[in-house]
Amino acid sequence: MMLRRLFFAFAMLFSASAVAQQTKFDRPGQTVKANVMPKGSLQVEAGVDLNEKYYLGNVRYGLFDGFELSTNIQDMSYMVGDMEFSDPHWSIGGKFNIFEGEGTVSQISLYDVVGLPLFGDGNVWENRLGVALTSQLGETSYLAGNVHWSMIEAQKSSIGYSLQFGTQFSRKGWGLYAEHFGQYYEFNNLYTFGGLGLTYSFGDKVQADIGYVAELEEFSETSSAQIQLGLSVRLF
Repeated sequence: MMLRRLFFAFAMLFSASAVAQQTKFDRPGQTVKANVMPKGSLQVEAGVDLNEKYYLGNVRYGLFDGFELSTNIQDMSYMVGDMEFSDPHWSIGGKFNIFEGEGTVSQISLYDVVGLPLFGDGNVWENRLGVALTSQLGETSYLAGNVHWSMIEAQKSSIGYSLQFGTQFSRKGWGLYAEHFGQYYEFNNLYTFGGLGLTYSFGDKVQADIGYVAELEEFSETSSAQIQLGLSVRLF
C-alpha cells in the first residue's frame, strides 16, 4: 500500500514537471507564454521555416526575479513576381510577471517588443504590447494565450491574439500542441491561422519541435502553409 502511494506521488510530480518543461519555452508556435526566465538564466530559441526561407533566433535572459529581457533576430526571404526580397529585423523586448498562482498553476505576464529594421529591403519598425496567460490543466496539459496591440511606423495598427493547447506525455519524450492565432489589421481585416505540431524534450534544458501552420482564410494569391522546425536550449 505504501509503495503504491509513493508511486502515485512520484507519477504526479513527474507529470507536473513535464508540463513545466514545455511551458517555459516560447517555442513552438506564435503564442507568447507567461513564463518568465529565472534570474540569471539564459535561453536560446531558434526556428526555421522550410517553405518560405524564414529563420528566427530568440535569446531570453532573466535580469531579475519576475522580469526577463529578450532579443530577437529574424529574416524572411520572399518573392514578388520574379524578384526576391529580404526583410531582416532585430527586436528587443521585455516580459514582466504580474501574477503567479500557487505551484505555478497559472501565470499572467505583460510583455513589450520593439522591432527595428536591419539591412535589407524592409524598412519598418514595430512596437508590440501584450498580456500573456498560461494555466495548467490537470497534471499533463496546459493552455496558453495572449492578446497584443501592434503599431507599425506609427501608421498601421493591429490587434492580435493567440491560443495554444499542449500536453506533455513525459518529462523526457514526446508532447503535442495545437494553436490558433489571428491578426486584426486596422480594425478591418481579420487574418487567422491554425497550427499543429509535436515537441520532444531531452530533459529540463533542451526541447525540439516540428509543426505545420496554414491559413484559415485566404488573403493572398500565394500559399502561406508552412513546415517549421525549432530547437530551444537553456544554457544556464
